[in-house]
Amino acid sequence: MRLLILSLCLLPAALLAAVESCTTTSRTAVTPVLELFTSEGCSSCPPADRWLSETLQRHADGDVIGLSMHVDYWNYLGWKDPFSDARFSARQAAYRQRSSTRGVYTPQLLVSGIELPDWSEAGRFESRRDTLAQQKAPIRLGIAMTSNAASMLTATIYYQWLSPQQAEPAEAWLALTESGLGSNVINGENSGRQLRHDGVVRAWLGPYVIPAEGLSLNASFAPKQGWRREYLSIVALAQQPNVGRLLQAVATTEGVAACSVASRK
Repeated sequence: MRLLILSLCLLPAALLAAVESCTTTSRTAVTPVLELFTSEGCSSCPPADRWLSETLQRHADGDVIGLSMHVDYWNYLGWKDPFSDARFSARQAAYRQRSSTRGVYTPQLLVSGIELPDWSEAGRFESRRDTLAQQKAPIRLGIAMTSNAASMLTATIYYQWLSPQQAEPAEAWLALTESGLGSNVINGENSGRQLRHDGVVRAWLGPYVIPAEGLSLNASFAPKQGWRREYLSIVALAQQPNVGRLLQAVATTEGVAACSVASRK
């Protein structure tokens, strides 16, 4: 996958409000982000994959964002996870180095940068989600699709502090995710199983420093053949440095194919 950041620039305070159609903006409250570190080579992971899919289906309006990050350290067991990436293994390790998690394992779930080890227990995620819903995000994010040509997706992503005087150190991350994916596993611990995944991170980029003046990123994504645009979503994150707490997030909720702006000048 080729992903290019075309430019970075400071964001004028009034610019975000002026952007028109095909724009998604973040909510007032902190939007929960589910980071699931998983692998098709791990026999304990399919229940977590199903839980993530079911949770995202219940929150299809975008009030919960899912990032299925397939690590690569299980690939030696006979099945190479086609969605695995060493960068996700590194991100998971970085959480551990920051003492944000108890260790490195799969499946492992973090909610907005904070580990939730008992995610499978009834009501545990809902309790964390309700807590976040009471927190006002200090930063506003927006994603404006500017092109949806056959070979390229182009968008401008905005990061705007609500109070520049109270801006804190923060980093910008970008992801392109795809849902409705699956594999017929023929080797390894899940041999013979058909697995399904949603929110799989296909492209991952960052971090970029978000200054007090705000930031805009012009990004181009080149989807590979076979990727279905109706299941692709662009996700923007604002996070404390060195994989700290997530300050806010936003994602396109209807698939990038819903925004037909290829001919717009």
